[in-house]
Amino acid sequence: MASHWRKWGIVRAIRSRNRGGSTAAAQAYNVVMEAIMNEDVFNNSIRKFLKTLGVSAQREIEKAVRQGLAEGRLKGNEKFPAKATVTLGGIGFSHEIKGEIELE
Repeated sequence: MASHWRKWGIVRAIRSRNRGGSTAAAQAYNVVMEAIMNEDVFNNSIRKFLKTLGVSAQREIEKAVRQGLAEGRLKGNEKFPAKATVTLGGIGFSHEIKGEIELE
């Protein structure tokens, strides 16, 4: 029976938060979410992934550009459109970032 009431409290906190509920409801929601997942583990995991992504992507881009320069395919003053897509399997999340990489 206690499990039923705990679940109902979670549902109420989520509903209240989604409707622009009170600060108390938001705090209750945060407590519930903390109990469901460990925020520190989650945030550290994201940071580790993004650091690995950034370092490895930079290395590969540098390698490709240097190879293009060495083979004479690039002059060294180009600008390249760039796009990165991050996806999370299992939840249907996809985020695309567009930008530009300049050589000069």
